[in-house]
Amino acid sequence: MSALVVVIAAALAVEAAPREDVHHVLVLDDSGSMETDFDVHGFALAVPQLFQRMVGEKNPERLTVLTLAQGSPLGPVRHLTPGEYLRYERENGTFYAKAIAEAIQVAEASRAARVEIALVTDAEPSDPLARAAIDRALQADARIGFGCFQLGTSDAGDLCVGRTHFARDGFDMARLMATHLAASFGSIPRWGRIERGGERVPIPLGRYVSRLHVLLLGARAGEDFAAELALGGDVRSVVIDHTRPMMPADLLVQAARTGSKSPMELPVGPRPRLALGTLSSEAKAGVEPELRLVRADGPVAWGVILEYDLEVALEAPATIEPSAERFVARAHLTHRGLHVDDLEALRELGLGPTLVIARDGRRESIAMTLDASGWAQVEVQAPLPEASWALVARFTSSTADLASPEVIVTRDNPARLDVTATPEPAPPAPTPQPPPTPASPTPSPTPAPAPTPISAWLPPTLTLPEWTIEGQTMTYTLTVVSADGRALAGDEIRAHSLAATIVLDGREHAMSLAGDRFEVSHPLPAAPHTLQAELVLRHPGGEIRSAPARMEILPDAVVRLLPSHDLGTVPAGCDLDAHCQPLDLTHGRALDRAALTVTRTDPYDDLTVTLLRGDEPHRLRRDHPLTLPPSSAPIAICWAPPGCTEAPADLHAALTIAPADPRLATSERSAHTRVFASAITPSTWLACNLWWCLIVIGTLLTLFIVWGYLRPHAFPAGAFIQVADQERRLAKDPGRPLRSVPHGRRGFYRTATCAIDPSGFTVKRTRPHAVQLRADRGRIALYPRGSAVERRQRGQWVPIDRRAEPFLLSGATYRVNQRFVFRVLV
Repeated sequence: MSALVVVIAAALAVEAAPREDVHHVLVLDDSGSMETDFDVHGFALAVPQLFQRMVGEKNPERLTVLTLAQGSPLGPVRHLTPGEYLRYERENGTFYAKAIAEAIQVAEASRAARVEIALVTDAEPSDPLARAAIDRALQADARIGFGCFQLGTSDAGDLCVGRTHFARDGFDMARLMATHLAASFGSIPRWGRIERGGERVPIPLGRYVSRLHVLLLGARAGEDFAAELALGGDVRSVVIDHTRPMMPADLLVQAARTGSKSPMELPVGPRPRLALGTLSSEAKAGVEPELRLVRADGPVAWGVILEYDLEVALEAPATIEPSAERFVARAHLTHRGLHVDDLEALRELGLGPTLVIARDGRRESIAMTLDASGWAQVEVQAPLPEASWALVARFTSSTADLASPEVIVTRDNPARLDVTATPEPAPPAPTPQPPPTPASPTPSPTPAPAPTPISAWLPPTLTLPEWTIEGQTMTYTLTVVSADGRALAGDEIRAHSLAATIVLDGREHAMSLAGDRFEVSHPLPAAPHTLQAELVLRHPGGEIRSAPARMEILPDAVVRLLPSHDLGTVPAGCDLDAHCQPLDLTHGRALDRAALTVTRTDPYDDLTVTLLRGDEPHRLRRDHPLTLPPSSAPIAICWAPPGCTEAPADLHAALTIAPADPRLATSERSAHTRVFASAITPSTWLACNLWWCLIVIGTLLTLFIVWGYLRPHAFPAGAFIQVADQERRLAKDPGRPLRSVPHGRRGFYRTATCAIDPSGFTVKRTRPHAVQLRADRGRIALYPRGSAVERRQRGQWVPIDRRAEPFLLSGATYRVNQRFVFRVLV
């Protein structure tokens, strides 16, 4: 089969461009099946070495390599050191849960901005415990990612479904490794194909490239290669490493002669090892690198990752006004401090700009619009009165991620304005009138009182209740009060040309004068809300504002339930969510906008009651109220009576559901219901005693399995056999360990056996054979199987009697049917 060399590209960090720090955790499947498929085994060795080259050598604390827990009971999860990546030993089982739990602990303890967990396996993993653990970790920690590298298989197991990357050949492996590492390190990969050794491939760099990284991986065990990278007159050879031999040479020959290995499994070449090479280089201005494959037997897949010397800059206001409803953020790429305006280069790289907003542990991504000048901008909505945002601009493609430094945008707290009035000039003094003459008895008029200066009036006062219910219409009033506490009459208000408005959530509403006061009616928002209000009294010389006031608007939450819920016939000891019935809350109001408290008051501790909100279960215990967040998802109640005990005659669950806010938890807004089963089916004897039966069966099965491994005998550790067709050639045979021949190791209820066919070849004991050797309590028993067996004694061949001489003598020479001779050394 022609050789295939895979060149995988991998990138280091773009040092000039800020990016997220990534911690890689590899979980290696070290089961026995990884040893039998030669290509899969080689790839599994190459993956951690690749990560070590590209990650571990620069940041050792950012790479952790684990193996599966093995043995019975399961042993510890091993942490491999870099020296063990190319030669770690294979074990037997595929037990994922403990290794996945260890990887999650490493991820949670890491201080990196992102943690990528990757399971490398040749199986179709199915482990409910491991799947549940990784699902919980991904939901609890947004930094953690999880994926599976499945080698030589095409189906994803339950553990990896939806998160699987398949590698069925060398080109799959190239694409997988290149894209995974490139996405993690903010770089962009390229790959292609060379048809034969000796060809050269130019690597176009384009603009803004600072470094390039190349990795070569022999696609099949036993194939070797040589390659170099030319940058002008500078030619650099790729450094090649090799993994350890995967199987002894005699087993490889035996597998090729007697086994039914497929072409994918059969190794090529005399050396069963895997070649691995890497190379990183600085880019040179004006020089186009050239990849040269010096020696190879067949097609070659190549890949290079280009590291771009680009930075992302973000411009956003550090502070915005309290009344601002939006602000603008702008971002652009720079190359060595200069603005990048080459849109054609950006399109070639596929970089798209986004703005990531982080606040209170939540992250939101908004697409930015890239204009013809190379600037990207977006208008950010800012509806909250007091807030701060952490902004990061990203230019990303399917394999690249360049991020700007973090910018904090803060909204000012609403200012409390001091009430200041502009003094008005004093009214002119009245002109004195002459006294009336006696002929004119008309009395003198009473002088009008002087108007009160506006500057002496008190600021308007706005008093709101702490809370109210949504959907109502409120009337706001304003009485104008002078400095001496006197309320002004309507005529005085009009005489001074006074006008009043009320500011509700930043919007002004005019108030009309009704009698001696201003008033306005306005509906409350039909949703939970914190209303902010302020009164403004305007006069020709200025305005007077009241102190801001707030009022919380609560949802009009009312719970209505049926007085009882009959679950029908329920078996005792059933599953917690086996018998459920939806609670009809449709007669209530605003329950999707209000948190609810569910309280259980019945006296039956053995009765298990579970609430289902959508797919999320909530265990409901006596005297432990349960609070459900606002949601439109339906609620169902599940009822599970105790098993293997006699149920009380009046077994039921008494529930009270009320709004969680104590201000709404009144008797008029709450509801009570009684949940019961009209009939309870008793538990069977088997259901009540199944646990003990399983323990007994499990104990017997364990003893059977343990005895199956302890009872068979094994060949002595140092025993090996020499076989030749003539006695004089026996000394030239280097021999082989008895434990390496087919069935040479003991198995489950199977004693170690060495079978030799009439031609002198060691074969499986199920095939026709002339003589058979079996392990027997530290010795080796001989079974002629009808053949004539002789032993060399004092220079002569002497027939042996199996009954008189059942065991072989160490170092003695035996002849079988005068066709071949053998000797066993212990």
